[in-house]
Amino acid sequence: MLQLNYDHKFGFWHPYLSAHMTKTFYGLSMFQESMPPLGKSPLFELSFSNYFSFCGTTAYISANYNPAGAYCDSWEDRFVGIDLGIYRRFFSKRLYVAVNATNIFGCKSKSRTYYGASIFERTAFRDNQRLYLTISYSFRHDVKYKGKTSAQDEINRM
Repeated sequence: MLQLNYDHKFGFWHPYLSAHMTKTFYGLSMFQESMPPLGKSPLFELSFSNYFSFCGTTAYISANYNPAGAYCDSWEDRFVGIDLGIYRRFFSKRLYVAVNATNIFGCKSKSRTYYGASIFERTAFRDNQRLYLTISYSFRHDVKYKGKTSAQDEINRM
């Protein structure tokens, strides 16, 4: 498994790039003729997120892509997804309000798992389209804890 990440802030723009590769060398599927040999088609996932912060509000758009590849005893088909959202904190960062949309184009993917001579196929193994609103309020957010150690601070905070 290999994962590389890059993130840097340029003024109000904060890009985040993540590449993840998983390569399986041994598994039960190596006996399946219908599945490509393990190690020759690793599962690769690429995510590119862009965060834009302005006047206390943050908006983001994220693109996720993985070509077809093998993972353990499964074969994952190609997936492309776009997520976006906006969030803001109010009242000294105590109130958090966010609106998010995931997989806005409704891209579906297939996954096949191999067990001996059996093949199990699933469609849309990722969360499908979602639109959700999050509202949360933090009590005691600004309180400074006066413990003697960091452990005591955590106990006081709880």
